[in-house]
Amino acid sequence: MPTPLRFLNDKSGATKIVNELIPREFEIIHSPFFCSGGLEVRLVESGRKVIGYTHFHQVMDFWNSLLNNPELLYEASHAIAHHPFMDEKFFYNFQKERALYPDEHTRGAIFYVLNRLSKYGTVTYGEYMESKKYLNDVSLSKLKSFRAPDLHVSYIETNDVLKIVENVTEDFLICQPPRYSDGILDHATPSVLERPKINHEKYFEILKNKSNWINIYEYSPKLSEMYNDYEIIYFNKNWHKTTQEHATEMVIANV
Repeated sequence: MPTPLRFLNDKSGATKIVNELIPREFEIIHSPFFCSGGLEVRLVESGRKVIGYTHFHQVMDFWNSLLNNPELLYEASHAIAHHPFMDEKFFYNFQKERALYPDEHTRGAIFYVLNRLSKYGTVTYGEYMESKKYLNDVSLSKLKSFRAPDLHVSYIETNDVLKIVENVTEDFLICQPPRYSDGILDHATPSVLERPKINHEKYFEILKNKSNWINIYEYSPKLSEMYNDYEIIYFNKNWHKTTQEHATEMVIANV
């Protein structure tokens, strides 16, 4: 069963190689950059137990509602999606006011509807997609039938996601960090749910002191250089193994 969310750094294409790399003796997999759940849901389907960590309330609202009461999330999402005034104006209002609603299921439903109506799956910003081709009765019904009993999501109150990585001290880490960039303009933009900012050099230093982890990154030659002492497997956009020269994704393993 795939994740109900679109995009949001979804690395589910790496499921096969990740399962091959993680020894079966590890009963629990920890995911400190949890958001879309694409890879984590697939790992649970293959028999793994996964704990995802997020420091974004919006992510926690959606997943807590989906995992614990999918029927209520479906009903709230269905009501919003079929509201007679659910148009472009409402879409942008929801972007601004999504966190103001007191009910968790309503906030989770707004998160879901924004994700399905946004052109690139973004929630906190992004362009309205008038065709609504990703928000229909078929996609909504998948909320109601969603089950992932061995997936658990934990909210960690912190402004620094690297603290989550530091504090996971046992079992196995599966990490899907945000895209690496050393551009001046990139550092000047704010850290938001869809494009969180981390210090990749500091993150690397944290991982150097840990064992049993896998990194799944969008390809960058800088990262290849940074992690050159570890096993690196390169993939194209369809998650077929390739050479570094043609890579768009990379899996870095310390197993």
